Amino acid sequence: MFKTAAVFLVFKTVVMGCAAIPFFLLARLRLRSLESMILTVAYLLIPTAIAQNYGGFHPIVFASFLVPMAIYFFETRRFGWFIALMLLCNGMKENVPFIMLLFPIFAALQRRQRKWILVPAVVNVVWLAVVFLILFPLFRPPDNMMVVRYPYIRSISGLAVTLLKHPDIMIGNLLQSAKQEFAFYLLAPFFFILPFGSLYCLMGLLPALVVVGLVNWSVPITFHHGILPSAFFGAASLFTIWRLAGRRRLLSISISILLLVVTISDIPIWWGAFKMHKDTYFEAQKKALAMVPPNVPATAPRYMLPHLASRNEVYFLGKRALAPGGVEYAIVDVEKITTWWEPPVVDEVKRTGHLAGFDLIWHEGPIYVFRRHNSES
Repeated sequence: MFKTAAVFLVFKTVVMGCAAIPFFLLARLRLRSLESMILTVAYLLIPTAIAQNYGGFHPIVFASFLVPMAIYFFETRRFGWFIALMLLCNGMKENVPFIMLLFPIFAALQRRQRKWILVPAVVNVVWLAVVFLILFPLFRPPDNMMVVRYPYIRSISGLAVTLLKHPDIMIGNLLQSAKQEFAFYLLAPFFFILPFGSLYCLMGLLPALVVVGLVNWSVPITFHHGILPSAFFGAASLFTIWRLAGRRRLLSISISILLLVVTISDIPIWWGAFKMHKDTYFEAQKKALAMVPPNVPATAPRYMLPHLASRNEVYFLGKRALAPGGVEYAIVDVEKITTWWEPPVVDEVKRTGHLAGFDLIWHEGPIYVFRRHNSES
């Protein structure tokens, strides 16, 4: 299903376009039709949403539709529908239940009935336990990156100690130009209302910090996880405008128009940056692949594996990738690995530009090509 043109070119875009329906319904709970329509148009045009048409398919893009729908049923106190939408949201990706756990906290703050607090909390905790303690170990090898991607599952204290002892790692990560650029695209449509935001801003900030802190990609705007925080920020903007403007209709319309203008003006900025990154980055990939002779065992990042599939042996560049002695060439992309779970091999290249046992023969941007010492290839 996921490899068909219908999914890549039609289904994904249709679903994201249909996000206008729940978002407009949510807006009408607090605002009038004109402001709701303006904000719905702005929501459909946020960079992280329209950029998904240039990236690969991932179920997380359904957040643009499912998140406002879940919030709508939460706000209208339709318990059964809310639980159903919460489960659909959890199905998008394994870490979404961490965010969904904030709903029972919000319900407790609003002093709702116990079912609004206990049922969502129990469902999300059980979901997380099944995913991380049963499904991951069952279907993925122990040393797979997906397991170690979430170190807080194994040791929250360990992650806290790391953050306390080495805050320079995260700070240095956030100071990278690519991270700042991505943060701008992620927050620009909503930045001027976030300080006045509702509790849904918190639900957006959590995945936003993770995405900005971890992603190291050259074309981060197309990264599918950006749509999740944007969906929460969009919903939060509705309640924020209602809180700021109250019954002052002119102020409500003015803020809505301002948000739409900021969103539209952001489009040519991110498009120019996206095209520049895409052209230079993809060109570097082609050059790197051309450096590896035919029929020579090589290792490369996962996204390059299909292009090397005709080689004698191909190994994924991870913890054990270079253990087999037959690998002659290694292609390393230091931007395609995230901070907390990067393999030692890639970390070595990122820090020093060298790879033990190999000679650097080519380097452009984040991509390195190495050849084994004394290789006759």
